Amino acid sequence: MEPILERVILDENGRLPQFEDRRVKELAEFAHRMKQDDVTEKMVLEDIKSRDIDNLTLVLKASKEHVFTSLQQAIYFMGQSLNRALLKMGCGALDHHAKRADPQNTDTDFVTRVLDKQMLRKQVRCEHRKPDMYPPEDRWRSGLYLYKANEIAYFISNPTLRNEHRQGGIILPGVKSFVVLTNVPR
Repeated sequence: MEPILERVILDENGRLPQFEDRRVKELAEFAHRMKQDDVTEKMVLEDIKSRDIDNLTLVLKASKEHVFTSLQQAIYFMGQSLNRALLKMGCGALDHHAKRADPQNTDTDFVTRVLDKQMLRKQVRCEHRKPDMYPPEDRWRSGLYLYKANEIAYFISNPTLRNEHRQGGIILPGVKSFVVLTNVPR
């Protein structure tokens, strides 16, 4: 994680003015609270790993399969799910700015910075695990893992290809479908 960098103004004696001193104290208190809220701070790596596996098991039990006929639909659904998950965790920059966005302006730096600050303040972290991290039979485990205070909160799998398509109780062979597994509520 990158350090929080803030520019401060010093007076002619090289000291912080009162308003800057207050801001520095607020940031220091914020960093201290974040460290206190981290339940994994005093754990060894083996304990963190077993805790992560337990949390992932609970998240996967709550997950549902969503089936799509095209890869584009599945990717669009992943984006919608990511936005819903971020909103539920208090990070609404994507949703807020998408409503006011100018279609001609493709500069996303501002929205990215706002979202980064929101995620930092809310202790939200997003991790993308690539498919090549897993053996072929476990590729469905790749995707977006969203953490809140170092606990897995949401999981959105990468679209996986299924060579059969179910329509009700009937299996249609030869029709490809794409499956996204997620616990993000609709």
